[in-house]
Formats: sequence, structure tokens, C-alpha cells
Amino acid sequence: IARVFRDSTSRDHVEHHLVASARQDFLGRGLVQLDLSADRRTTLRSAPTSRDRFAEVRAHGEGEVGFGGGWALRPSAGFELTRYDEPDSLLDFDYRIVSTSLELRRELGLAWRLSTGPKAEWLAAPWNPDEEYREYAWFLEAERLTGAGWLSLAPELGHRAYTGPEAGSTSALDVAAVHSDFDFLEL
Repeated sequence: IARVFRDSTSRDHVEHHLVASARQDFLGRGLVQLDLSADRRTTLRSAPTSRDRFAEVRAHGEGEVGFGGGWALRPSAGFELTRYDEPDSLLDFDYRIVSTSLELRRELGLAWRLSTGPKAEWLAAPWNPDEEYREYAWFLEAERLTGAGWLSLAPELGHRAYTGPEAGSTSALDVAAVHSDFDFLEL
């Protein structure tokens, strides 16, 4: 992929993208799937920032174990790594994200599917520790798939806790704290 910017030749870049997937289905008793991707972007000319000079690697794996009667357990895990050629501590900083979930799924007939389970995500950023967090959530999902359409409702309730040096500070004079912990309901 090549991209040219009309207003800034320093952002002109070339990007290489690699994708690999593998899936094994065990005849309705379960499955294992692994998806990998990698991107490398470099500028065509010397650039003042590292914004368009980075590498990303992503991996996601999931499995399914069927228990009969439409029940299945689906564990999954993911990993994302971003590395800038010249990282800084404000905008273009290196980071990694690890995520996992465990889904209990029930299929009701051919059209309905219900799911629930826990999810977790961790972000680590050595160049910018204020961005580091741990997130835990519980999700519910109801899906209906027919020849006429697809309906999906997936609320999620969770908590994100920032773990950087200023996390949890209670000082009224502490203006350096970037984020505060929060609870969320996502619909």
C-alpha cells in the first residue's frame, strides 16, 4: 500500500501488510482458529515524527468446545504490539495489549444465539505509563440471524483501572494525572 498526502510530503509512506489464518473444525464438536497479521509502515522521505514509521503485530486465537444441546464454551485470547521507529512519551509511544474472554454460548434453533461471559484487557506502555490499564467486563449477547436480516444486541458492563504512576491519586493538587478509573455500560 502506498499513500501520498497533498499537503505534507513528509507523511508520504509505503505500508506492507501480511495476514495469515488457520482454522480446524472438528465436525461440530469444536474448532480452533488462529489469525495473525503484521504491518510495517515507512515514510518515503525523512519525517519529523515517527507517526508513519512503525510496525504492528496482532494475533488472535479462539476455540470452541461443543457440549451438545446447542451449548458451547468459546475461550479466546489476543495480543497486539505496536512499535514506533522513534517512540516518544506523548503521542507515538510503544504499547502492547493482551485480551482474553470466555464465552458460554447457547444456540436456540437455527435463528437464535445467546452468549455470556467475562472479558479482560491489559494495556502496557513503557514509554507512557499513564496510559496503562486493566479492564474487566461481563457481556451478554443475543443474536438473531435469518434470511431477511441479522439482529445483534450485546450489552457489556465493566471497569477500567489505570495503573500508571498517577493512578488512584486523591490529591486535589495533582494535575499530572491523565486518566481516572471508570465503570462503564456499553450497549
